Amino acid sequence: MSVGRARSAPSAAGAHRLRSEPASAVVRAAGVRPGELVFDLGAGAGAITGPLAAAGARVIAVERDPRLVRRLQRRFAGRDSVRIVAADVRSIPLPHRPFRVVANIPFDVTTSLITRLLDAPALQSADLVVAAGVARALVARRPANPATLCWSVRFSFGRGRYLPAGSFVPPPSVDAAVVQVRRRDRPLVATRDGRGRFVRLVETAYRRPRAPWTEAAALVITARAITAVSRERALSRSDPVTALSAEDWAALISRAR
Repeated sequence: MSVGRARSAPSAAGAHRLRSEPASAVVRAAGVRPGELVFDLGAGAGAITGPLAAAGARVIAVERDPRLVRRLQRRFAGRDSVRIVAADVRSIPLPHRPFRVVANIPFDVTTSLITRLLDAPALQSADLVVAAGVARALVARRPANPATLCWSVRFSFGRGRYLPAGSFVPPPSVDAAVVQVRRRDRPLVATRDGRGRFVRLVETAYRRPRAPWTEAAALVITARAITAVSRERALSRSDPVTALSAEDWAALISRAR
C-alpha cells in the first residue's frame, strides 16, 4: 500500500543530499541519547551521520553508492562508534535489539522502506525526511490510507521540521518535511488477535472508502455496540469510512463479537 506519491528530480536512487545546518537540526530534534543504536539509511556523504556520532550514538550508516561509501569511510575512519555498511537500504538486515532511525531516505523508495521499518519489531522510533505530501498523509488524524491506520495501532506520527527544496543538493521538485514516528508505550489494541482483527476490518472497510462506516462495523459488532461507539466517539452513522481515526477503529474492535 502506498503512503503517498513522492516526486523527485532525476538523481541516483532518488537521493537529494541534505545540507549541513538542516541535517544537524533534524538530529537535535530527534533527541538521540548517548549509546543508542541509530541507523542512517541513505547516508550519502554523512550529513546526518556526523551529528549522530557527535551526539554519542552508535551509528550504522548505510549507503549503496560506492563513491559515497569511500567518502564515508574516509570521513569516519577511526570512529569506533560509526559503522559504514555498503548496502541497499531496502534489504539490509534490521536488528532484533531496540534501534532508532534518523535518516534522509531516498525519495523513490519511501513507501517500501517505511513499510519495512514499521514492520520491524525492534524499531523504537524513526525521524525520516520525506516529501511534504508524504508527511501530510502520514500525520493526518484521519488517514486516507489503510496502511497508515494499521501502523497507528503501534506508532504515533508527528510532523517535525519543514524542509524547503533548497535544503537539499540537488533540490528535489517538491519540498520535504520530517516525520517523527514513535512506538506507543501501549498499542491502541492490546492483543495480537485484536490487532489482527483491526487490520482485517480496516482493509475490508477501505474497499468502499466512501460507504458509511457502520456497514463495515456491522461485520464485527452488534447494532447496539455501533450506537454506543458512535456516541462515545461523536461519530455520525452516515460518516464515510475515511472519517474515522485509528482511535475510532480501535474502539470498534474493543467491542468486537
